[in-house]
Amino acid sequence: MNQPLQVISGRIEILSVVNKDDQTLKTLEIMKNQVHKIGAITKKLMGLKKYSNRDYAGTIKITDIGQTPEDDDQ
Repeated sequence: MNQPLQVISGRIEILSVVNKDDQTLKTLEIMKNQVHKIGAITKKLMGLKKYSNRDYAGTIKITDIGQTPEDDDQ
């Protein structure tokens, strides 16, 4: 997943250099921030060894990658 993100990030950088329109630059900045967020999530997922499940709608449980079972004990 990181390789496609790097391609997208590189294209955003190129577009930032060749486009000087303020609205385009704002949009590219938003895209760049979102790519960084996806990268951070990917990094968390790659290092995921322990996780915590929590209840969601009805009987559905979701995995909380930001909280380990040890965090629940505190």
